[in-house]
Amino acid sequence: MTDYPGWNLLLVIWLAGAAFSILMGLIRRFHWLQWLAASLLLGPFALLLSPFLQGRGYTVSLLQRAQPGPSRPVPSDKKILHGPPLFVPEIRQLKSEGKLDEAADMLLVLIDTVEEKARRHGTGVPHWYYEQLARIYRKQEKTKAEIKVLKRCLDFGTIKPNASKRLQQRLNQVTRSR
Repeated sequence: MTDYPGWNLLLVIWLAGAAFSILMGLIRRFHWLQWLAASLLLGPFALLLSPFLQGRGYTVSLLQRAQPGPSRPVPSDKKILHGPPLFVPEIRQLKSEGKLDEAADMLLVLIDTVEEKARRHGTGVPHWYYEQLARIYRKQEKTKAEIKVLKRCLDFGTIKPNASKRLQQRLNQVTRSR
C-alpha cells in the first residue's frame, strides 16, 4: 500500500476534505461529535451529505433530524431587558428532559446578550436567566459555578430590587454551607 506513489496525495486530500467538512458542520451547528465521526469516515464525501441535513444548534443529531420551527421575530432591546424572559418554554423543556448542560449553555448565551444590551442602555439585567442557571448548577452540585453566576448578577445589578435581595440571600446561604 505504501508503494503506491499517489498514496500520500490521496491521504492529504482525504484529510483536507475531512477538515473542511468538520468546519462546515460546525458552521451549520450540527452535533459536533457525530459530525466529526462522519467527516473522518467519509472524508470529502461528507460534504455531499451536509446539504440534506439541517443545523439547529446543539440539539441537532445526524440520526434524528428535527423539522424547522417557525422563525421568531428579533425582539427589541427594550423587550429583552424589560419584557418577559425569552425562550422560557425551551429552557423548561431542556430541564425537564434532564439536558441540564444544554440548558446551561443556552442560558449563558442569553446572559451574555442581556448584559451587552444592558451595558448599551445603562440599565440593570433581568434576574430570571441568572436564577435558572444558578438552579441548574445547584442541581449539578457545582457550587463554585453557582456562586460565580450569583455574584455576576449582583455585580451587574438587577432591574428588580426584590430579586437582588433574593439572590443575595441565596449567595449568603451557599457561601456559608461551603
